[in-house]
Amino acid sequence: MNDFFSSCSSLDWCESYSEDAGICWSKFPFASTSFSLVERRFFISSTFRDLLKERRHLVDVIFPQLRHYFKKKHIDVAEIDLSWGIKEQDSKNGKTISLCLQEIDKSRPFFIGIIGSRYGWIPQETDLANIESLYAKYNWLKDSIKNKYSVTEMEMTLGAFTQGASVSAVFFIKEPMILSAEEDEFSQKKLINLREKITKQKVFPVYTFCDEKTLGSKVYDVLKNLIESEYPDSEEKFNYGDLI
Repeated sequence: MNDFFSSCSSLDWCESYSEDAGICWSKFPFASTSFSLVERRFFISSTFRDLLKERRHLVDVIFPQLRHYFKKKHIDVAEIDLSWGIKEQDSKNGKTISLCLQEIDKSRPFFIGIIGSRYGWIPQETDLANIESLYAKYNWLKDSIKNKYSVTEMEMTLGAFTQGASVSAVFFIKEPMILSAEEDEFSQKKLINLREKITKQKVFPVYTFCDEKTLGSKVYDVLKNLIESEYPDSEEKFNYGDLI
């Protein structure tokens, strides 16, 4: 009983009284129904302009459904979607990449990579703040800059390719492949290479989708299974007789 109360993140006084059960709830400090025992964070990595509908569908529809489903299991599911959260000042100060990499680290072991029709922004060293400290922390980053990786491929490098089976990364690739006319031939070739890199690796599952609803349905099923496999017995087992 004490263990249950001590696990609560907030304490409220419940004023209701159950005559049938003979329980006076007002005697007990009781946690609100919104508390969570654990948070699972999922970093969403993709280019932005070509996947706006897909990312918005995940944020507005799919992740709220996942939160609702896992609320009864006291698991809070959070999406990390920096397409809506990077401040203009941070972007101007060269902090975009640093913020992305930090959030990926905070979201382990989960990572979602989505490939559309664009390769994305390719930064130079001058676009990075605190470049030496970043190179010291991420020993693969210098080669990524040298090889002209986009920020999206850098995210996927940290979230999956440098980690191996120690993380639960999953990739979703939009089909059919349509190369963005906004990007030059170099970026288009880099996108083709990245798609091949993802599809040929054998460590992480890869799914295809054609629109935001197809993507949403697959993301929901995959993440639900991932979390349930990690917490198979997360359903709260609480004996109300302990309060009588």
